[in-house]
Formats: sequence, C-alpha cells, structure tokens
Amino acid sequence: MINIDIGRVKVSIPCSSSIPPEGKLTLLLVYVDGMIVAEDDEHEKQILKEKFVAHFEMKDLGKLKYFHGIEVAYSKKDIFIYVCS
Repeated sequence: MINIDIGRVKVSIPCSSSIPPEGKLTLLLVYVDGMIVAEDDEHEKQILKEKFVAHFEMKDLGKLKYFHGIEVAYSKKDIFIYVCS
C-alpha cells in the first residue's frame, strides 16, 4: 500500500512490487479500471504486458500523463507528480 499525504489530500493506493536478486524493479498499481506498470527493464516490461494481454482485453496508452486525479509531467531529468482537484 502506498500512502500519499499532500496537505488536505490523503490517498491510499494498493500496489504490488517485486525486486528480483538482479536489482531490477517492477511496480504494478491497479485502481478500479486503470493500471500502471513501471519497470526499469523494457524487455521485462514487454513480457509482462504480453502476459496481461493474453488474459485481459487491454491497451497501452503510452507514457503516463494522468491517472485518477494525479497528473504526471516530465522534464529532461525530473518527473513531477501533481494531485488535481
């Protein structure tokens, strides 16, 4: 569970993560009908997507921009996360 507390906004997001011995990181966040997959290895991320597509009807929407009230913006070296009201 990821707990986010930003001022008057408090959000709890159930999540699952695994860190294999090689030190690679996989994050899977699911909320209602949306899912975020974050992986530091593109090949492993593609394998995970293929496994999901084999069992569920889904599509890849590309780089995360907005997810259930959370906006994500990118610069060349940083990622910014905003809670929208």
